[in-house]
Amino acid sequence: DKAGLFSPTENTFAELTEIIKKINLPLSKPVILKKTMRFTSKELEHVEKNIFKTKHPELKSAGNIRIISAPNERAEVQYAAREIVRLVKEKGFRYRDIAVIASDIESYHHYIMAYFDDYNIPFFIDKRKPLNRHPVIELICSALKIISEGFANHDIFAYLKTDLVPVSRYEIDILENYCIAFGISHNDWIEEKSWQYAGKDNKDFDENKINQIRTKVISPLVRLKQNLAEKVTPELFTHSVFDFLDSIKVKQTIDKWIENAKEQADFKSVDEHQQFYNKLIDVFDELTEIFKSQVMSVSDFYSIINSAFSQLT
Repeated sequence: DKAGLFSPTENTFAELTEIIKKINLPLSKPVILKKTMRFTSKELEHVEKNIFKTKHPELKSAGNIRIISAPNERAEVQYAAREIVRLVKEKGFRYRDIAVIASDIESYHHYIMAYFDDYNIPFFIDKRKPLNRHPVIELICSALKIISEGFANHDIFAYLKTDLVPVSRYEIDILENYCIAFGISHNDWIEEKSWQYAGKDNKDFDENKINQIRTKVISPLVRLKQNLAEKVTPELFTHSVFDFLDSIKVKQTIDKWIENAKEQADFKSVDEHQQFYNKLIDVFDELTEIFKSQVMSVSDFYSIINSAFSQLT
């Protein structure tokens, strides 16, 4: 039952069992933990143990569980905010000791933002954002379009404006202005000779600088194009893509973003970047497993991973 309460646990067990069988390891008998160890409150342990039973023993409450009825979500959140402030001021709790759990966080999100700010309660909402607009997705898709469809300006500048390419925004602006001024596009990017469209007397553009920027932009893309010039297996495709990401130090850039987010206490961004990179690896692992040894073009692989990326959350 995919909608069942324990479906995630069942899936994890099934996946682990399959992996153990594939690598020919002995599968030990499962250890059933009959006693719940995670509760310090006997009342919570009692509820967890008997929540689905129609007949269950009674337990005297010591006030550790309360049921509050509120007229709407706004009132619920306001009560929770006041209760958090009381626990911190009167009971010596720390904010990090407290969690607010809701079955549908969307219904409460804007009330939490408003009331917790009003009561000066520091908080982090663990709300998963769609990952299909992450800059690395934009980078990979733009790079694959560039090498498979020709070096179109809109793809190149979409690639550059992900902030993952080691080229500054100032350099990108210089390059973009030059391309607009002289109609640079497609094969102009990969021609062997230097760009000299402005002429020696034109003081608006430093063509030595522009050619240096162009080389910095194009070199990793040309190497990727060479590696994927012919039809390849998913293993080689994956290897080439990650070599390309390593060549422009994408992982190091994300690590810097994570550190900066931590310094600013932006734990939402920290979580997004961390979970994204793990899921990116999962996409390529599944690609190599499903299409193992099949030979396809870059365009074919692009269509497959673009579809997979669109479903990342």
